[in-house]
Amino acid sequence: SEALKVVLKKQDLLVSISSSGKSLNIINAVKIAKLKGSRVITFSGFDALNPLRQLGDLNFWIDKFDYGLVEMGHFFILHSFTDLYNKLLNKQILVRAIENAQENQKH
Repeated sequence: SEALKVVLKKQDLLVSISSSGKSLNIINAVKIAKLKGSRVITFSGFDALNPLRQLGDLNFWIDKFDYGLVEMGHFFILHSFTDLYNKLLNKQILVRAIENAQENQKH
C-alpha cells in the first residue's frame, strides 16, 4: 500500500480484493486512495460488515464463509467485466472503422 502514496492520482480507480475483507495491506491501500480522492471498488466476502466493504464506493460482496467460493465469485464478476469492456471496445473500434470507410468513400 505504501507505493500508492507515490503513484496513485485522484483520477485513478483502485480495485481492492480481499476474501475476508480484513487484509490490513488492502485496507491501508483503500484508505490511501480515499485520502487522495480516488474511487474505490471492493471485492470481499465472509462477514457482511467486514472492514473493506465499509470503505468502497462500489462494493461486491459474496455472502459465503469459504475462501474458494468467494474467490470464484470474484473471478466470475471480474471476468464478466473484462468481457463487457472488450465487447464495448471492439464495438467502438468497429464503429470507427465504418465511419472511416464512409468518410473515405466521400473523397
